Amino acid sequence: MQKPLRSILNEIDAKHYILENAKKYQIQRNEIELTQKQLESYEKQLENFNR
Repeated sequence: MQKPLRSILNEIDAKHYILENAKKYQIQRNEIELTQKQLESYEKQLENFNR
């Protein structure tokens, strides 16, 4: 089941925010790596949504 477009865009925005503020919030390296992988996944979903 494909997520609605708005949900995908919200997740992408949230992941970007986390990554941009990782140092400020002292996010651990493993969490940053996980967030990056999740961001890639949502960006792929966005590409597929637009097809």
